[in-house]
Order: sequence, then C-alpha cells, then structure tokens
Amino acid sequence: MLARSYRGPGQTRREEQQWEEWEATPAHVDAAPDDVFAAVTDIAGIPEWNDRIQRVVMAPDALQADAEWLVELKILGQRFQSRRRVLDIDPVARRFRYRSKPEGDPDFAIWTWEIAPESGGSRVRVSWDLNPLQLANRLFWVRGRSRGLRKELPSSLAALEAFIKARSGAR
Repeated sequence: MLARSYRGPGQTRREEQQWEEWEATPAHVDAAPDDVFAAVTDIAGIPEWNDRIQRVVMAPDALQADAEWLVELKILGQRFQSRRRVLDIDPVARRFRYRSKPEGDPDFAIWTWEIAPESGGSRVRVSWDLNPLQLANRLFWVRGRSRGLRKELPSSLAALEAFIKARSGAR
C-alpha cells in the first residue's frame, strides 16, 4: 500500500485529503498473456468472471483512449451504475488503465492491469487508486473497500482463468 496526499483547490496543508493506492500481490494465471489481456479488455465478457459487475449497460464500439462504457455493479447488496473511461490501453505491453466513477458521485478510482509472461502462463498485476472526494467516503469507505478488493481479487482472477479456458475450449 502506498499512502499519498492531495491538496484540493483552496485547501491548506492541514486540510489535505488522504487516499490510498493499492496493489494486489501479482498473481499467476494459467493462460497465455495475450489471452488474459484479451479477456480483461473484453468489456462484454467482464460480468462472466467479475462477480461485482452484474451487467454491461453500454459498451464502446472500440476500446481505445477515452472510450467509455457503463456497468451495473452490486456491492454490499446495493446496485448502482459506474461509468468507466479508458485512460491508456497498450496491447503490446499488455497494460490497461481506466477510470471508474459511480454515476452521480464525485468519487472515482483508477484501475491498472498489467499482464506479463510467467512460467507457461501470465503474471497479472492489478492496482487501484481510490479517490474519495466525499468526506464520509474519505473517512470510512476507502480503507474498507480497499481491504475488500484485496480479498476479492484472488477469486476474480480464478474466475478470469476459468473464463479464458472455457472461451478457448469453445473455439
């Protein structure tokens, strides 16, 4: 975990907002790096392996810088929509960064996926930078959500691996 501070417009040093950037321990996925990258960037397929994403409401025509999509999430029994926008996508380096922001909420997160070859499969590194702009979220939600994400990630990556294997078996 890396702690960072942010001084918002008109804030003194004492009023700086604190947020945290988290990186999950890189994990091994038993699939080729290009297949992992293809699955992570297949917006329509994400609900198949990510339990939190219930459905894709709107998908972009092409996944490129500034492309947006909208998903419906379910977290702690609440359903809400989250808009995502591509910040960077590099298929050669297998790096994908996007911003996610709940609809009607100023808070946002920056997600980064990096996939590299490793022992006949892939090393997948996922990091997230939660940016809570609302006071209650800065005080309470961000740390709990970050811990929850760290716990959820292994099962998401296992489901991603199963999704890739099922998809390659269907070809």
